[in-house]
Amino acid sequence: MKKLPVTDPEGVYVAFPFSLARSRHVVEVSGGTMAAGREQIEGSASDWNGIQNFVSLRSDSGQILFSSPEIPLVQLGDINLGKFRRVGASASGNVLSEGYPASGYIYSWVLNNYWTTNFLASQEGELKWSYQVTSMPDPSNTLATRFGMENRVPMLTRVFPSAVRPDSLLLPQSFYNNIPNSLALVSARPSRDGHGVVLQLRETAGSPGFLVVDDLASSSTTLVMATRAKAVSEVDVLEDTTRLVWKRQETGTGEYHPSRVDFRPFETKFILVSL
Repeated sequence: MKKLPVTDPEGVYVAFPFSLARSRHVVEVSGGTMAAGREQIEGSASDWNGIQNFVSLRSDSGQILFSSPEIPLVQLGDINLGKFRRVGASASGNVLSEGYPASGYIYSWVLNNYWTTNFLASQEGELKWSYQVTSMPDPSNTLATRFGMENRVPMLTRVFPSAVRPDSLLLPQSFYNNIPNSLALVSARPSRDGHGVVLQLRETAGSPGFLVVDDLASSSTTLVMATRAKAVSEVDVLEDTTRLVWKRQETGTGEYHPSRVDFRPFETKFILVSL
């Protein structure tokens, strides 16, 4: 889209007229999900919704998934400008009986110049954005989160350096294939001291989960095996240790003690892998 400068009040939105019997909108906000109009604080915003990875129109038999990496601002059910609903309505068929959202529609707001504070009176230039839409019979948060994250995060590639010796092999390993599907890896970044990696993981299914750190009896690659870690700790957002999970021993103790990190339903944790 090539946008010309216009100072008259205007807006651009794209309507997605979805319909699903006895459904509800589920929005992924920062760090979790929210059923719009049901699981939000009364009096909180019912006009604009900022989405993290996805919006789902969901019933007990399936869901329609919507994602837009570049335009994460939506209105649900109707054009809700100036209605100021206090939310909190009951389901009746595929429409909430009163209030919000009024239907299964999703309106993607590309731009507007309605706001009069700290914004230019007009918007112009070339705009590019995309949408990803799918449907599935599984109404879980786990698959919805995976769909949204996979569309927002591009495929990552890495070039491995050549081996030191011509006859040696460089064998990358992954622990991620061995964790429950309900654990989403939100981010992985270098630690503050430069000698480790901090993993942020979130439980998405609403049920207890765990991450296997070390287990000699495991037939799959564990976190310690994949990273050759010296220690693994639970930390807070400032990387201060809250619990030492595992530490490499100089000599074996002869005892079998598998180590893992447990997650409560919808819990987010930071894991420091010291290298």
